[in-house]
Amino acid sequence: MLAKLIAFKRKLDGNWTYVHKILFSFAVYLLYKVFVRATSLEEMRPYSLIFILAGFYVYTLDISLTPVVDILSFFNKKQRERRLRYCTLCSLFFMVLTIIAVVAYYHSGYYPYIGIFIFSAVQSAMLARYEPAYFYEEKLKQAKAILVLMFVLGLAGVVHCFIYNDGLNVILFIYIIMFFVFDVILDRWQKPFAYE
Repeated sequence: MLAKLIAFKRKLDGNWTYVHKILFSFAVYLLYKVFVRATSLEEMRPYSLIFILAGFYVYTLDISLTPVVDILSFFNKKQRERRLRYCTLCSLFFMVLTIIAVVAYYHSGYYPYIGIFIFSAVQSAMLARYEPAYFYEEKLKQAKAILVLMFVLGLAGVVHCFIYNDGLNVILFIYIIMFFVFDVILDRWQKPFAYE
């Protein structure tokens, strides 16, 4: 199972281009629209957050698999590498927090949980991508600065959500745009075939 997952991850790293990411994420959006057409909009609206989460994980599939593979490798006796990266654990924490935020929103209907969902999903992907050994040395400090900047900005957006009872605000919107920009930049700063 783990060997197949690692092989799948390697194929994704080599072939999961931004064209694929956009096309498959758009396919999730179309699937949502089909469900909206099949049912009434009012019945389907509560499930939009689940489709947003699915679309996000489709877009970041190559990144989001990294902590999962690392955790499974850690518990596999045949694997030589037993050390878990700090960023892997943090990424996994934010991944779990994303799911908890979605469940909490559906349970309570409290809008700030959407802010936590956005923050934790993006932060999980950013941390999964960050591994100092996989970056060109001259880009390492900039990559770390981007990670810290994204964390502070996202946290400010979440605090704003709780103060004003928002689901999404200008800070989180900028945070989302910055994620897509920095995702491309960090991808270019990484060494080729870093995760093989």
